[in-house]
Amino acid sequence: MLLRERWKLPKGKIDNLTKVIEDNGIIIVPFDFGIDKVDGISLYTERNHPVIFVNNNMSPDRYRLTVAHELGHLILHFGLPIADERNVEDEAFKFASEFLVPAKEFKSTIDSFDIKSLANMKLYWKVSMASLIVKAKQLEIITANQYKYMYAQYSALGFKTQEPPQLSPPKETPLLIKEIIQMYKDELGYTIEDLTGILNLYEKDFYNYFLYDFNKMRVVRS
Repeated sequence: MLLRERWKLPKGKIDNLTKVIEDNGIIIVPFDFGIDKVDGISLYTERNHPVIFVNNNMSPDRYRLTVAHELGHLILHFGLPIADERNVEDEAFKFASEFLVPAKEFKSTIDSFDIKSLANMKLYWKVSMASLIVKAKQLEIITANQYKYMYAQYSALGFKTQEPPQLSPPKETPLLIKEIIQMYKDELGYTIEDLTGILNLYEKDFYNYFLYDFNKMRVVRS
């Protein structure tokens, strides 16, 4: 994928998707949308800066897919003419799938495809088992009948409700927005009152949106 090459990402899994995206200047803001149906929203600010708002109540693998999906919207759709027949949601999901699990590399690592190997794939790629089953079908690694059988097994084991927690990737925490606020406070001398005024937010909302546990930690980039 061109973006992986442009961002100089190594082949294989992306260990910390959030850090990769933030290191390339895109702000990620964890957000409680108040409804479970909204996973994420992406936009460009008036000064053309990309921002991704992501539901902070999701599992780590769903979070990663959502962030990659919104990255797809930022790259593929904003500021570009979109024909009526195009399905932008489907395009964003395909982008996310290829960005997180490149097809060529995915194919080359598969010796067998069953529930046990699927669990190992999830541990490596850090995406859901369900998404890997779908990708295997799309790439014709498995047949339609094998797909139905695999998904039936997946559902019978209760994974449709929740995949095994021990297979879940580490939770990723956005840091860039905190670093920016910290810089304004520590280096430029802005107070919380200054910042809430600029953003037109109540102090409580400012803390909830941007400074949750801020006073308990010092942001450090490795």
